[in-house]
Amino acid sequence: MNTSLFDQAMAINKFEGGIVLVSHDERLIELCADELWHVERRQGEKPGSLTIFDGSFEEYREMLHKRFESQNLLNTSMARKK
Repeated sequence: MNTSLFDQAMAINKFEGGIVLVSHDERLIELCADELWHVERRQGEKPGSLTIFDGSFEEYREMLHKRFESQNLLNTSMARKK
């Protein structure tokens, strides 16, 4: 693991206050996140939404994969091999 990433994660975890972490780095999320927030954007007149995901990061990833798969949003070359 990248030492600077690990150091960053440890510094975040030592902080006593609240942090909203927005990251595409799955390793950082897995090291730091106590709670996952799923944000949906507004669609037309329907307002956006925020849901607290009840599960692990791996479960969240699987939920998104199934959702994208059901909407045919996955490129076959990117789809996971089972």
